[in-house]
Amino acid sequence: RRGNRDPHLAPQGVYPCRGDDQWLALTIVDDEAWQRLIDAMGRPPWASGPDLADVAARLANHDRIDEALAAWTSTWDAVALEALLARHHLAAGVVQASSQLATDPQYRHRSFFRPLPHPEMGLVPYAGHQFRIVRQRRRAVGKLKLRLRRARGVSRGLRLAADRIVNLLPHLGRKAPHGEL
Repeated sequence: RRGNRDPHLAPQGVYPCRGDDQWLALTIVDDEAWQRLIDAMGRPPWASGPDLADVAARLANHDRIDEALAAWTSTWDAVALEALLARHHLAAGVVQASSQLATDPQYRHRSFFRPLPHPEMGLVPYAGHQFRIVRQRRRAVGKLKLRLRRARGVSRGLRLAADRIVNLLPHLGRKAPHGEL
């Protein structure tokens, strides 16, 4: 069973960290990244041998590597481990609850969440794009404002229609003269 594993990369998975339901996603993209991971772990003997030196060997031993990595990552705070692996230029990231995303340094740096006015809740953070296109921000916000205006118009129209229906309720059961509705 492969699960979330990539058929060409090893190790690759989500590993437990210290604390309740704390996880770190990690992908080793090539043999050089494997060596950087070994350095980050302090060159443990289980990882340093020639039996795991290339991707084919790591793919064949993925279960054994996952067990050893899980034992190592479970001793770390997820955020601290993410920082350590980033210093070694490795593809790793803390698995976050959606409530944590608004304070994530990368999301904040990229202004991913955009505060937009909501008629009842005030300013509400809305998710932006995963990419940034120069000079597109104002146009996107302008389109959103136009959509909000249209939605308000539709909402007003629905309220008027609902009022007409409520006014007609007492007349249900009698035959309406032609053109009365």
